[in-house]
Amino acid sequence: MIFAIRSQRRKPAGIRTTRAKVPLRLRDGRVCRIRSPFHRGGAACRVRVPRYWRALVPPLSPEAPVPERRLNAWLLVLEAKKIPHVFFSNGEYPSIYIPALYEEIALHEIRSFEGERDMPIAAPPAGDNMAGVLLFLSLIVIWHAARWGWLPARLPSPPFPPVAQDWAGMFGLDVYRARSLHEWWRTVTALTLHADGPHLAGNVTFGLFFCILLCRRAGLGLGIALTVAAGVLGNAGNALTREAYASSLGFSTALFGAMGSLCALAAIDSSRHCPRSAYPPPPVVSSSGASGGGGGVFSALLRRLAMPLAAGMALLGITGGSGEARVDYAAHIWGFCCGLLCAVASLPFERALFALDSARRAASQAILFVTSLAAVVGAWCYALLIR
Repeated sequence: MIFAIRSQRRKPAGIRTTRAKVPLRLRDGRVCRIRSPFHRGGAACRVRVPRYWRALVPPLSPEAPVPERRLNAWLLVLEAKKIPHVFFSNGEYPSIYIPALYEEIALHEIRSFEGERDMPIAAPPAGDNMAGVLLFLSLIVIWHAARWGWLPARLPSPPFPPVAQDWAGMFGLDVYRARSLHEWWRTVTALTLHADGPHLAGNVTFGLFFCILLCRRAGLGLGIALTVAAGVLGNAGNALTREAYASSLGFSTALFGAMGSLCALAAIDSSRHCPRSAYPPPPVVSSSGASGGGGGVFSALLRRLAMPLAAGMALLGITGGSGEARVDYAAHIWGFCCGLLCAVASLPFERALFALDSARRAASQAILFVTSLAAVVGAWCYALLIR
């Protein structure tokens, strides 16, 4: 910035350039952003705007004056992006001047900053919810302990099968019976059946990690509801696309649904921080002189969406695509995809849920948790009644 410096003790020394980064309020009320302080004798300042520089504030706020706090934030944006600028104020309307070649860049950066600033505040963290997840998984363990006879109190022989090997055929996911006889309750009962102890231990250990992460993000009730819904829909999709002789059981379909829901919510949270400016960044000119697109907001949004989804697909390939013959990788893929869809479908409900106060939100989460357990228990009651 160029100033004419006039001392009270001697004649003006001419034009000089100053070097400080703080605003200075002059005697007549004007504010100048300069780059070095004046000397002790005092000075009178006359701002000279370089030729062909453009005023930045009127295009950004043509109707009302900009508050000083927001204007200081804009100046910090220009400083951070190394955009040359001159700022001064002679009353109610401050002015920021920038070179004409930097006008579109400065407008884009400030509007991107304002877009991030005006974004709605993300939902508050739902809490750890580890105790609720442990309770949910411990109920599955207790159910299997009673089914396998590990507890002193055993299940009554009618209506429950007397032999443990008969449970898979009577209540597991049988593709033929689900599609031909319309026994779709098997998509729920098959989630709570496991072949043996290692199968149960692996699913509980795997679910402890991802269910805690999902419930920490979405809340205990909504997280468990997404897990159960993704598991049921994943079993239904698996039954519709597999061979008629195929069968399946286990909670892993729901756990991969929890993984898919978590990846979808992470991608959505990441996209909320992507600037939504109507002005794309200027093209980047390479050293050879050819201009290349800077990517723009849409490509940045795609990158932010793709990274969590790619991480989820990598986890799906590592943990769900084992070469063992007993692993139903098709059910894992269906569970993951249904988890993605369930998370996207739950966004309006999640927004309404987190708009409530803390007491109502906790009550709603508890109702969702109990409803998810009631749906599983109801499916079992129906399956036992029709036997």
